[in-house]
Amino acid sequence: MKTKARLGVILPLLLALFLASLSLSGAAPQEAVIDKALDWLRSQQQADGSIPSAVAGAYNGTSQAVLAIVAGGQDPNAWLSGDNQSPLDFLASQAITQTNTITETGTAAWLTLAVAAAEENPQDFGGVDLVATLTITDYNPATGQYGLEGDVPAQALSMMAVRASGQTVPVTAAELLKSWQDESGGWGWAYPCTGWCSPDVDNTALVMQALVAVGEPITSTSIISATEFLRSQQGDDGGFQS
Repeated sequence: MKTKARLGVILPLLLALFLASLSLSGAAPQEAVIDKALDWLRSQQQADGSIPSAVAGAYNGTSQAVLAIVAGGQDPNAWLSGDNQSPLDFLASQAITQTNTITETGTAAWLTLAVAAAEENPQDFGGVDLVATLTITDYNPATGQYGLEGDVPAQALSMMAVRASGQTVPVTAAELLKSWQDESGGWGWAYPCTGWCSPDVDNTALVMQALVAVGEPITSTSIISATEFLRSQQGDDGGFQS
């Protein structure tokens, strides 16, 4: 699949991730705000090329930073640290160890999205065939499950990553993800979502993007119910609590 087609699939994700990190105001032109956000990201870059996140960690944080860099119109290969290392250099250097178990399916998916967005080859990155990792090693064709059973974000991210890499996502994978939808319309981080797990904005938004990316109509019952769930979570200030 051509790069433009791949980016067309993951662009909604890129924009959602990137714009969520911005504090937009009516007084500042959007371009200036984006440049300021990219400058801040660059100030966080470490000597090894990584751009760590307090929440996502160094590796996933760097993958997510690459998505933001591309969404901001810049080339992550040009972001060189004092040691002449780019974010992609850092990701490639640890690709094998970070994606070699099924518990790291989500990490492999984040990495695949970043690699595809940067127009690198997800079938040969850092000595790893990320496409094979997601579609063969970490995939159960009998159930449609990517990664560990009931891992909602890994399932959603993997579906987007497989699609972004030019592969077809099996219908069973999408149907499985839809079957995990809570009666409230949302998704939590796991299925079944019980105990201290409850449907949340983050995972619901992620799942919606994954389903639409693989062809789910925005008029489907799943998407409409999910949209209503998101509306129910909106605060008086217009924001959404994570």
